[in-house]
Amino acid sequence: MKKLIVCSLSVIFLSLVAVIATPTFSQAQNSITVVKATTPAGQGPFDFTSTTAPTEFELDGGEQQLFDNLADGVYTITEMVPMGTDLVITSNEDECDGSDVVSNNLTGVSTITLDDAIEACDMIVTYTNNGNATIRINKITDPVDNAQQFGFTSDIPGESSFTITSATGLVVQNVLGGVYTVVENVTPGYTLTNITCNSSDTTVNLGNRSVTIEIDEDDDDITCNFTNTANGTIVIEKITDPAGATNFTFDEDITAPDGTFMLNDGQNMTFTDVAPGTYTVSERDPSVNPGGFFLSDLVCNDMGSTTNLGTRTVTIDLDADESVSCSFTNTAILSGLSFTTTDDPDPVVAGQQLRYESTIINNTNFTATDVLFTDNLPDGVIGDEILSNIPGVDCVFDTPFNPNNATCEIPDMAPGQEVSITVVVTPDPDVFNDAPTIIVNNATLNANPGNVELMTTTLTLVNPVVSISIDPEREEIRAQRNRTFTAVYDITVNPINGMVTLDNGTDEIQVRADALDVMFEATFPPEFNVDSVISSQGMCTIGTDPVIICSLGDINEGQTATITIIYIAPNQRGDFVFGSVVTSLLQTFDNFIFVSVRGDGSDCSIAAAGATGASNLLYLLIPMFIFTRRYWKKIVS
Repeated sequence: MKKLIVCSLSVIFLSLVAVIATPTFSQAQNSITVVKATTPAGQGPFDFTSTTAPTEFELDGGEQQLFDNLADGVYTITEMVPMGTDLVITSNEDECDGSDVVSNNLTGVSTITLDDAIEACDMIVTYTNNGNATIRINKITDPVDNAQQFGFTSDIPGESSFTITSATGLVVQNVLGGVYTVVENVTPGYTLTNITCNSSDTTVNLGNRSVTIEIDEDDDDITCNFTNTANGTIVIEKITDPAGATNFTFDEDITAPDGTFMLNDGQNMTFTDVAPGTYTVSERDPSVNPGGFFLSDLVCNDMGSTTNLGTRTVTIDLDADESVSCSFTNTAILSGLSFTTTDDPDPVVAGQQLRYESTIINNTNFTATDVLFTDNLPDGVIGDEILSNIPGVDCVFDTPFNPNNATCEIPDMAPGQEVSITVVVTPDPDVFNDAPTIIVNNATLNANPGNVELMTTTLTLVNPVVSISIDPEREEIRAQRNRTFTAVYDITVNPINGMVTLDNGTDEIQVRADALDVMFEATFPPEFNVDSVISSQGMCTIGTDPVIICSLGDINEGQTATITIIYIAPNQRGDFVFGSVVTSLLQTFDNFIFVSVRGDGSDCSIAAAGATGASNLLYLLIPMFIFTRRYWKKIVS
């Protein structure tokens, strides 16, 4: 019995030893690390999904996401590949026996299989995004300047600030998909006047000097041009007679809407770095402040700028990189005369009389003697006559045709006396036959004592003569009640030459020209409505009144513009008159058509049904007018 117990204990001990000595097998724990890389570096964020927690996450370039304590199995990691990038997925699957990674660079999907029964697998999957877009920033200057440097700021990778010229520009390649903003810095001496890009995926803000670029397609190549115009200079000079006068005050809108400055004789105000545009400078009434002066002359060295002696204002048209100088000349009232010249009409049509009226006022306390008026007339005008408001003024043209000067000897002028001289000329239509032209008339006044010399400059726009015909397709139209009908007008600029009689009674050969700023106006009775208007050029509108207005722009000599109007006849019979007028550069041409509204095609009645009194009489007269008009046309033709 004792031996049996000992044997039993031995078996139990050996069994325990066997259990302790038997090795224990357990499943290893794995991990997946997702690494984000970008070229250029540091871009993001990029969106990911996963079949294990976290199921959604974001990574910037250089960041990573760890999934640990993973059992053997299959896991999927997916990047939402943004447009404008090329994705490359790599892994260290060779370091994990039995595990592998299957990736699709186009879809961004990686299928990761973890299967290592003994050792844990630390799988690393790297997603590298390479940009495939290009951004180009170009500089354009007016005038061209390849040396001027222009600074920019942006959030384009690696280009937070850069400088370019009109000869260099900036090209950034391998840009990842995303939204980028480029802002131009202020450059002294230049004004940013335009920003244009070759893609609709851009937003321009000229006021903020910026453009926002969205890269949302593969292989985008976006070019943006920043245009800068060189600023100019404006100089305002003060001249007085006699010299040495002080405290002349000016108002200007160059620096601000209510800018002011003051000048003494011989001084000038210089405005630099002025953006191209239109500006006004006015002198306050010098007879009040400083007192005793009037503005006798106002001259600028720029043909695009205009002056107005009456309002003492110059309007300056400053172009790119231009310097405009204007001089304001004031003459003491006690030592001279007041002298002004106006033109009427302005603009004037060649062949139409143009009147230059000069007014001379003796504002002194003494008699003005040896008063001589000289009008230096523009080239290309014909002298018609010279008129004066007082007797005894001896005036003459130096030549009867195309004069250079008109002179008048004026009797002594007593203090306070006013003399008006009107020089009447006609711009020669054979000279002004091509395009609108500005002519310059300079008039000079000399007088004693003091050897006063004053001058006025008057600019007048001369428009060439044109001949325009309005030819309706049908001069008489028969329409049915409540039905539509069509009126077609051909507006033709006649190319032929012809003889015209000028206002002074002389006959001259007229040379036709292109018609500029042509306007067509069709009037119709209020009983009618307009269905539609079609013009071969320009644009037409239907007014609230029974009128159609078409802005046709320019029509070349010998060319025709056609206007088609579809009217809706009223529900009443009658005969109606439709008018048409064409204007071009103050010249007017007209025509009209007749419309007879009937109940149906068999109704040949002339008078309108239901018309009474004066209206019946009017409708009876219309056929007589039509017959007379046809007869007259046959005679003329």
